[in-house]
Amino acid sequence: MRFFVLILFLLAFSSCYYDSEEYLYADINVCDTLDVTYQNFVSGLLETHCNSCHNPSSPSGNVITSSYNDLLIIVNNGKLEGAVNHLPGFSPMPKGANQLPDCDLAKINAWLNAGNPQN
Repeated sequence: MRFFVLILFLLAFSSCYYDSEEYLYADINVCDTLDVTYQNFVSGLLETHCNSCHNPSSPSGNVITSSYNDLLIIVNNGKLEGAVNHLPGFSPMPKGANQLPDCDLAKINAWLNAGNPQN
């Protein structure tokens, strides 16, 4: 009888455990780049990081980022992509600050690649 209890005890505490960090914490670092629009993401990002310098009353570098139509000017000439991604030949933005977080850059690039949807 002791042998049988010992076997059950060993089986109960030596079972396989397959959880991995990727499985347990898969959603922690997810960056959702699907359906990024000007309204649901880009305008808020610009408000936080860009519009204080690039607004109609003080358009630094003659660039205005505070409206969709004004933003399209630097989208269409490639300056937005070049500046936020710190590409050679472009003035890195935000000026005097760290590059935007990777997820924000991925969302901006997804938005640009999707044809810059407004809504």
